[in-house]
Amino acid sequence: MTNPLLSKSSLEYELPDFQNLKDEHYLPAFENAVQVHNQELAQIKANPEITFENTLLAMERSGDLLNSMMMVFYNKSASDTNPTLQDIEAVLAPKLSNHLDSIKLDPELFKRLLTLEKSDHSALDDESRRLLEKYLEDFRFAGAELSEAERAEVSKINEKLASLSAEFDKLLLADSNDLAIELDR
Repeated sequence: MTNPLLSKSSLEYELPDFQNLKDEHYLPAFENAVQVHNQELAQIKANPEITFENTLLAMERSGDLLNSMMMVFYNKSASDTNPTLQDIEAVLAPKLSNHLDSIKLDPELFKRLLTLEKSDHSALDDESRRLLEKYLEDFRFAGAELSEAERAEVSKINEKLASLSAEFDKLLLADSNDLAIELDR
């Protein structure tokens, strides 16, 4: 079985191949995309030199497969859902939360960003400086400056919130469908 989410689409504008996309493609595509993203992040952390290009720009470029896969999934689940997709969302939401926390709560990545913050910014243009500020803000807001135990607790809370949010969306849709009124023309 070929998974259309694991490669770039040959359709115009690289639009998703919804005709060949099946519900069972999402979870394997997610697992693969997370693995690829983790490898990209590991390469960033493995580089002993810390520069704007090999840290921040590399982080910006990482995760393309995961981003595109999740955009397709959430587009489909928001516009044409079914019980299987809702079950998949219940599985994906906490896993995605854990993955995002593993990035924003990663002490090595945060240390690289702090090193860039302390470095000479004269070579950076306004857009690059703002990107660095935004990343630092996001990492700090996520809890990167917390202790290891506190970061683990934040991650656990985020996972629970993601699960509850997926469940709430499922229940809200069911209630909305139950309250729908069909009108004759």
